[in-house]
Amino acid sequence: MKIRIRHLEPPPLRSRFDRYLTGDGLELGPGHVPYPLPPGARARLVDQWRPEENRVLFYELDDDVAFPVPDIVANLDTDRLGMVEDGSVDFVIASHILEHLAEPIGMLVEIHRVLRPGGCLLLLLPDRRRTFDRTRFGTGLDHLRREHDAGITAVDDDHIVEFIVHADRLMRREEGTEPHPLTPELVEAHRLRSVHAHCWTEDEFLDVLAYVVRDLGVCFTLLDGASARAGRGSWEFGFVLRKADLIDDDPTETLLAAWREVVSRQEVVDRWPVGLVVAQVLAATAAPPPRELGALVDVVDVVLHRADLRVAFATDELDLDDAMAWAAAVATGAITDGSAERLRRHANALERWRDWLGSG
Repeated sequence: MKIRIRHLEPPPLRSRFDRYLTGDGLELGPGHVPYPLPPGARARLVDQWRPEENRVLFYELDDDVAFPVPDIVANLDTDRLGMVEDGSVDFVIASHILEHLAEPIGMLVEIHRVLRPGGCLLLLLPDRRRTFDRTRFGTGLDHLRREHDAGITAVDDDHIVEFIVHADRLMRREEGTEPHPLTPELVEAHRLRSVHAHCWTEDEFLDVLAYVVRDLGVCFTLLDGASARAGRGSWEFGFVLRKADLIDDDPTETLLAAWREVVSRQEVVDRWPVGLVVAQVLAATAAPPPRELGALVDVVDVVLHRADLRVAFATDELDLDDAMAWAAAVATGAITDGSAERLRRHANALERWRDWLGSG
């Protein structure tokens, strides 16, 4: 079995979220790029503007960019999801929308309201360190709580001025263009375009999730997620949250523990090339218990080095034939050496490796 090095690309993080999107749902603020749905899933689009209005607001986009017609026209700051009945949708997609809203905490509460028990929220956000927000401070929980308690329904001027001074001017410097003078007209234009009123890292936003779960009675449990810091240098992070009937006595620790597990699993799969081959083994065999994952990584690590990664990088080809035969001989006890002893400590993982050899 030979693998071309350049073909060892991580699968898109978003692709594994497809299994949570089933039935009838909503997508909030799709813009001109609605989230791609898996077969069988249906989503009504909720947006403030119709296509012809979006074309005027976002005049810099190419003429062939098409904005979808929303199924529900609503201002998410003032209308929220008031037009959607309680417990009526199977999923909600909020992809890069919460950072635009005047009052994100209230929207999380509202999303929880419209989900059916067991329904899922797919929440994706940009990591401020890897976007034009990288010179801004993260929006703190105390700030968001004050806005929630005050029932804010419009992004105030201070948020927009901060965006202009930091993000907009940074983008213009990088483009080599002069910044516009800071005028009331510029502030209002950015308000209409719905700029990033808030920004976070994943750790900063975890504080927000923990607060709504712990203090607002929002029964969300974490099913899955995507970290921006685990290997890929991604510019976004996200959470798949399930509406539960009840939450634990310590929902904050449960949430954080689940997130740590998500990050550690992603770090394993992102470990190139070991994690990518591990991912292929896992895809071809039954899912292992969590305690066996580390053993499988150890097995693959030994075998890939046996395949001589130095040659692979020089030739753009990873030749697993000899290394796989060696691993199979180790599994049967036909070969004994130092590496073999290391592998034999992981009998279950070796058996999984043998299954993969048979499938390959």
